[in-house]
Amino acid sequence: MLNSCRIFLTWGVKFSFLLLLAMLFVRTAEAATYNLSSGSYPPCNSSWSVSGSTYTCGARVSLGTGDIITASGNVTIYANDGFSLANNTTVGSASVAINLTSNYGTITSSGTTTVYGTVNAGSGVVTLNNAVINGALTSTGNINLTGGSVSGLVTSTSNTITTNGTNLSGGATAQSGMSITGGTLAGNFTMTANNAVTFSGVTMTSGSITGASTVTIQNGSVMGSSSNAITVSSNNGAITVNNSTVY
Repeated sequence: MLNSCRIFLTWGVKFSFLLLLAMLFVRTAEAATYNLSSGSYPPCNSSWSVSGSTYTCGARVSLGTGDIITASGNVTIYANDGFSLANNTTVGSASVAINLTSNYGTITSSGTTTVYGTVNAGSGVVTLNNAVINGALTSTGNINLTGGSVSGLVTSTSNTITTNGTNLSGGATAQSGMSITGGTLAGNFTMTANNAVTFSGVTMTSGSITGASTVTIQNGSVMGSSSNAITVSSNNGAITVNNSTVY
């Protein structure tokens, strides 16, 4: 009976060890590091070409879970059909900017993505979930952000900006409308056409709100402070403040 227990325990330890090795192998196989300067490129549905510091994919660039893109100096990745960024991906670093530029395709992230550089979607829609963008974010299409943060100016030159729980420290500019829910804000929030803006449950530490047809501030928003006033104006409609504080 004792020998049987020992055999069982031995095989149990071996099985656990093999299972752990298999899990580590799968995790390693899923994640990859691409060093553009060394000629290592992320998956592209077409072919790659290089001109100076610009790396061009003829179709769409897709990063898998945990993937990392690095380079020895500041570069731009241009993808005609946009970018798909999976969970826990990193593009660039604090010392090296890697800018992402799309022609017409969407730019999407599924969670916990960090980009050190600007993001330009061309005419594509931007949909980011828990992404940290250390730079400006621009598109002519709609921009939809959930969680995460953007350090630079967020601009939709022809459409709307919609955020939920996203920290915006560089302001935002939109044409067709702006709906900001939650998050900490700073900078100038500007409408380039006579359309409405809504701020709901936000904290705005500095900046201004201008250019909109109407402005709605609601659901416990705090705009400015006793030592730092916020400028709020509309073109021709009402400025409505519900259950919020505006300095």
